[in-house]
Amino acid sequence: DVGNVLFLGINTWNNTELISRAGQFVEGAVFVDGFFADCKNPTCRQFIEDFRNVFGSEPGTVQALSYDVARIISHVLKKNPKTRLAFRDLIQEVQNFPGVSGDITYEPSSGRFSRKLALLTVKNGKIVEVAF
Repeated sequence: DVGNVLFLGINTWNNTELISRAGQFVEGAVFVDGFFADCKNPTCRQFIEDFRNVFGSEPGTVQALSYDVARIISHVLKKNPKTRLAFRDLIQEVQNFPGVSGDITYEPSSGRFSRKLALLTVKNGKIVEVAF
């Protein structure tokens, strides 16, 4: 008998099974994921189309992240680093790299790459990206 509850979830909610199992109760739920296959970004759309053509299935987060990593490595190798240290230094210069999972930036303070997650919700029975 509780109404107007906002459900917050995790990336495993980015699945049509969520809607079929929870129905109207998941409407308006908010969750995040590292990749959204219904993205509007042209780079992302091209990746999805190419992936479908090659593999005959939908890409997921792992495939998108793997693709982004390969593109970053290719980008760095085109600068022709002569040593492993030079390669490392070039990797650490990556800023706002246009990945299919979002723009990717190396953060020197943590020694890691970062990117924004896709903020998703269920609207009219469909998973959509929240515009902000």
